Amino acid sequence: MVNIPLFKYVSSDGSLSYCSVNDCNCTHGAKRLVLADPNQSCPCSWLISWNKEFACAANHFFMPEITQQVMLRFADRHTLLDWLANQVNVTTTLNVYTFAEVLCRSIENNSKLAITYAHFLYHSFSKGYLSVREVDTLCGSMPLVDNYGCVNKIEKRGSRACKRQTTDCTKLIKFLTDHLGASDIPDIYPPNAGFPSVNAPLTKDNAFLLLDWIRKLKYRGVSIPERFLKCIKEGSWLKVTVNGWMPPSKSFLIGSSLGRILQTGSALVDIPLVDETFYGNRIREYVEELKTIGVMFSYEEACEFIGRELMHRAASSGISRSQVILMLKFIQHQRESLLPVDKFVNSIRNGSWLKTSHGLRSPAYFGEEIYNFQEELKLLRVIVGFSGNYKVVIDHLKSPSNLANLTAKAVLLIMECIKYSSSSSKLINSLMGTSCLKTNMGFKTPGECFLYDPVWGCILEVFNGLPVIDHKFYGNKIFTYKGELKQIGVVVDFEEAIKKFAHHFKQKASQTAFNQQHVKSFLSCCRLLKLTQDLLVTVRNQKWLLTKVGSYRCPRDCILDGVAWKSISFITRLPFIDDGDNCYGKGIHEYKEELKSIGVVTELKDGVKFVPKCLNFPLDPSTITPESVFSLLECIRLQIQGIAFSIDDDFRKRLPINWLKTHAGYRSPDKCLLFDSKWNLYLSERNWKPEDKAARKIWIPESANENDSLVKYATYFSEAISEGVLRENHDHVAALSELITLAFVLEFNDEEIEFLMESKNLQIFCVDDEFIGSYFLRAGDQERKILNVYPRKRRGVRGISHWHSARGYPGFTQKRRKKGVSSADSN
Repeated sequence: MVNIPLFKYVSSDGSLSYCSVNDCNCTHGAKRLVLADPNQSCPCSWLISWNKEFACAANHFFMPEITQQVMLRFADRHTLLDWLANQVNVTTTLNVYTFAEVLCRSIENNSKLAITYAHFLYHSFSKGYLSVREVDTLCGSMPLVDNYGCVNKIEKRGSRACKRQTTDCTKLIKFLTDHLGASDIPDIYPPNAGFPSVNAPLTKDNAFLLLDWIRKLKYRGVSIPERFLKCIKEGSWLKVTVNGWMPPSKSFLIGSSLGRILQTGSALVDIPLVDETFYGNRIREYVEELKTIGVMFSYEEACEFIGRELMHRAASSGISRSQVILMLKFIQHQRESLLPVDKFVNSIRNGSWLKTSHGLRSPAYFGEEIYNFQEELKLLRVIVGFSGNYKVVIDHLKSPSNLANLTAKAVLLIMECIKYSSSSSKLINSLMGTSCLKTNMGFKTPGECFLYDPVWGCILEVFNGLPVIDHKFYGNKIFTYKGELKQIGVVVDFEEAIKKFAHHFKQKASQTAFNQQHVKSFLSCCRLLKLTQDLLVTVRNQKWLLTKVGSYRCPRDCILDGVAWKSISFITRLPFIDDGDNCYGKGIHEYKEELKSIGVVTELKDGVKFVPKCLNFPLDPSTITPESVFSLLECIRLQIQGIAFSIDDDFRKRLPINWLKTHAGYRSPDKCLLFDSKWNLYLSERNWKPEDKAARKIWIPESANENDSLVKYATYFSEAISEGVLRENHDHVAALSELITLAFVLEFNDEEIEFLMESKNLQIFCVDDEFIGSYFLRAGDQERKILNVYPRKRRGVRGISHWHSARGYPGFTQKRRKKGVSSADSN
């Protein structure tokens, strides 16, 4: 019983757990179950929540709130509580004060628990769960955390400062000050020593707290300790607009109008401006305090700082051409804004940072004109006077490795040099292998680049892999140097562009990398341009059009779907260009003429060649519509008319066994009979009439012309009868037809027929007199017999079974009889 986990409690992570009587009474590691004092104002949930914050450090575990509430409503609760206290060692009346004492004893050297304990006392006091006297008593033994994170115990209140580990509210500080006697920034006097907090970024609130500290010290007229002030000036705790955090002594706080002017200077060096977006307008309330800790406010100071940093950089790693231009722009902007330039100019005038034919020199020895900055160069004592001497540029050209990523003005200057200099071969050769031209794909070598042309430029927009010179970057002036660009290898002509485009086209096709946008963009170009023969050959022979059969095909093997293809498409699997929503869409039909020009089949008469090899009949022949059959026959007709076409074995294999609908069901073509106009003429001359019997049609002559050939008449008649009788045994049709023809000529004379049958090793078997009477009436002879022909010998002619009741028999007449007799059913 004592080992059964009967008691539920809240564990350190807030989950519910269970323990037994022995778990609570064991000698080592016993769990101390606790019930909150029901007579106090503090709810037990408050204590449970804070016990979780302390991770049950005191080894006290509260029973769940609902459990405690049930116990209080239990009629014999006193007996139950006494048993729990005596037998299970449960604390049954724990209040906030007692809980605080237990927590204080359990903190030991845990600095985090010590800080949490201070918060616990503050919140318990603010909610009225602890009295002033209780708080004072508890604070007397509160553990404190020093600068090194160590926990110290005190027995009474004193003047020791309490280090704040987090950004606490003012009330918490006041609570600690009132009840602990602690002092905090900005009320304490700083030591003459550094402190580590300013060596790392400070939060906005802590930064203002530090400035308030400086302000209070200045207000009191107290001298700020030297080492303490130096630590603040040189610590990287102030938020600036570049590089994140900087020391105040290297930071600036400039007015908004001057700050915008300094933006040009910030392109040369990183100017650490105090981040007013981070601190807000409040930062400007501490101008004097910021000056005290070294922040610079003067525009001249900022300019001097920029010049000093530039010269330091020039001495260590040099200054690039673009930086020189930026420096001159900065001076120009200052002059235009009527601001003093002395500080900046004087800080850079004597430095060796301009590239000359004699290496790095100060500006006084620099003789190259830098366009648009003549006055600024004069301020720097540069000798100005280029006078169109392009040879100077060519003679002092940098090595090709330094010509990459040239600025727009530099490229235009080079174009001028090539255009007007007679010795530009050195310049041209230097540029050819250098990524100096800016394109839509970054900087590229001239041989990789294309110059956009408004007439044929659309071809350059089909694929993303063609680097086109960025004319927005260079301006429209770049188009005036078409000849010079061609000299350094840029593609500027349509013919050369088409060759490179064709090569790229082949690559895309081989990688099956054509998407919908590529296809539509190219077809749009076809609409505007007349493609060269070489490109047409490439386009027509590459597989780049996606079809509905799921593969890429070359244009001549593709069909643009249309109304004319609707019927034939039901029984074929033709390579229609995929105009589905997930592919080219219906918009592809807008390019019908362009597709036709590159070889795509757009008309039925041109695409019948696909039909024989693309036949794909449905399994159920009843779903084949007459329109589909007519369309197939029309395709065969068009092929026969256009080329030498024959129905070969390969074509027949693609046809299903039975696909033509007849009056006898679905049949293959070789088992079908088509009564065309010739048949109609022949039958109408003989006054034949159709009889519809059991869905079969057969013609019966009303009368025979005396002048007609009897053999001709008998032959047609016997062939029709034999085909009908032996529809499933076609090999014997000819033999039966011959037999019936001969019997017809003999006018079915009994003796002659009997001899005829015996000569053929056959016999006449009488089955149905009524049937014979209906079908074989002869003048003066009413013998009723049905022809059921069986072989007399195994090696003789195979027997021919009689017709089924569903098949009609034609009537026979003597030569002189006028009327024919209709067929009747018989088994």
